[in-house]
Amino acid sequence: RGFRPRALHGGLSQAQRDRVMALFRQGGAELLIATDVAARGLDVDHVTHVINFDIPEGPETYVHRIGRTGRAGRVGTAITLVEPRERRQLAFIERVTRHDIERRYLPTLDELAEAQRARLVDRLEAQIDEPIDEALSTQLDALLAKGHDPLVLARAAFAMAADAIGRDQAPEDIPEWKFPAPRDVPPPSRGASYHDRGPRPDSRGPGGPPRRGAPAGEGRSRLFITAGKFDGLRPGDVVGAIANQTNVPGPAIGPIRIDQRYTKVEVPTAAAEEIINVLRESGVKGLRVRVDYDRESR
Repeated sequence: RGFRPRALHGGLSQAQRDRVMALFRQGGAELLIATDVAARGLDVDHVTHVINFDIPEGPETYVHRIGRTGRAGRVGTAITLVEPRERRQLAFIERVTRHDIERRYLPTLDELAEAQRARLVDRLEAQIDEPIDEALSTQLDALLAKGHDPLVLARAAFAMAADAIGRDQAPEDIPEWKFPAPRDVPPPSRGASYHDRGPRPDSRGPGGPPRRGAPAGEGRSRLFITAGKFDGLRPGDVVGAIANQTNVPGPAIGPIRIDQRYTKVEVPTAAAEEIINVLRESGVKGLRVRVDYDRESR
């Protein structure tokens, strides 16, 4: 599309990250495409927009991400793409941050085309007072000498410019969708975090940790993932990998136990097969993992 992007992710060495950030600060890259590694600690003053392709798993991550724009008294815009199944997650972020996030719909293809035409007109008007290249001026004089109507030439040039920005692309079939009103979500108890969901059937008591090897509760299954603390895995990584790629919301995910080399997580049995297949295909936190039912709980 003609943009100059750079990537930032956990697979880069520190030296590579420093080079990418230096290029972005100096304006050598217009877009920085980043994983959660960019949620904190990026000291860049000129970021105008932060776009969350996936809704952050919790309010803290959301605040840190959007805090990359509008720094030092500047104005910035944060855009979060939200799917219907993520409405509860969005409502939770709003409640904890005590801030209403404005809903907007994705523009239609006609609206996008109209915006492109409007920008093209603005650029054309700005170009009127600018000097024209001598070679182009000579070619234009030659066209006029052939008897072409200046207005017809202007229309043809305008149409060519519109084609250059994508007017001739075949439109895709994008169904119209309206954002429904979010259902009431019970507020968390004071001081509760995203992962504070109360006791589970396999806990040692109210709010206690799960017993090693204890069977999952009725309607629940425990999964075994071949990645753990040694791989830098955190509970939020597991929740995000499941909630962002399946129809299982974060609050439906049960206790997570992360050991050095493996992780066990409790999920609804009805969604267990889907979660296994998705994680086998996409991995967790960029890691290729093996996922299956935990043998100790079957």
